Amino acid sequence: MIHTNKTIAHRCSFLRAPTLNPESLSAIHIDIQITSKAKSIPSQKTLKKWIQTALTIHRIRSADIGIQIISTPKMAELNQHYRKNSGPTNVLTFIYEEGKNLAGDVVLCPLVIQQEAKQFNLRPIERFAHIVVHGCLHLMGFDHELNATEAERMEKAEIKVLKKLGYKNPYNEMP
Repeated sequence: MIHTNKTIAHRCSFLRAPTLNPESLSAIHIDIQITSKAKSIPSQKTLKKWIQTALTIHRIRSADIGIQIISTPKMAELNQHYRKNSGPTNVLTFIYEEGKNLAGDVVLCPLVIQQEAKQFNLRPIERFAHIVVHGCLHLMGFDHELNATEAERMEKAEIKVLKKLGYKNPYNEMP
């Protein structure tokens, strides 16, 4: 989870400048951009359903969320730049606004997500749903890296959303 602001977002070519405006206080805007050539990427309709379910369960009525699905080399570059970690990761979340007017980007790497699906003996769609929900929860302020209590709180929130979507508890499958 990376806190940033609209000015920084506007300067970064892969991030969007959020479009929330005070007149649309009960609007959900989801923008999806896919630049990865990976196969088995969920449809935009499916991605939006996952996000809207997470927002509804957590009573978020106003949001501007960007979903970026990018290549492995690009994710490795972003992970190094923003988190100082080498190699790609499954998701990076960039928060512009928290609270009532949620705004941010969730950046996903499908090849990492697909590798993790194999590793955890999950269907790729199940792992993708989990990681999209995970990223959305980060936008809402959940932070599993803060402490064990917050990690457990976030896990429970993920499980609740995934159950509503018809997916099993992913933590039962992980080693």
